[in-house]
Amino acid sequence: TLTNYGVGFATDGTVTSREIKRDTTIYVTDADYNFAAAITSAQVLARYNRIIIYSKLSSGATSDNQIFLHSASSDFLQCEIIIYSNDASADSDATSIDFTTNGAVDGAGGTVSSYGMSPGQRVNIRATNDGGYKWFFN
Repeated sequence: TLTNYGVGFATDGTVTSREIKRDTTIYVTDADYNFAAAITSAQVLARYNRIIIYSKLSSGATSDNQIFLHSASSDFLQCEIIIYSNDASADSDATSIDFTTNGAVDGAGGTVSSYGMSPGQRVNIRATNDGGYKWFFN
């Protein structure tokens, strides 16, 4: 099998479809983005190796950009999500990541539901299974 391909098989074992996995970039500005509602976890498993979300707040932004992720699952084990925060708002507004209730483990081993990013910060996120699927980020 090829690791960068999504392949479908018929019941007799013949290949019915083949799609090269690729990277994708999502640009979010001055609005919350519900990634969990935009694409299913099965679609991520079939199509993407890496997802880059670039969050930019303009100088006129009046609230945080919040990025909502799926609950971590086995569909995400082969995928990396990278989120960049570029806060140009010059106030307390920033990008935050919503991992669902206690859905992530941070670099220090703590369980968290959300994470507020600093301006210019990059966060790498991967799914992990330590008795139950969680996001791991650093």
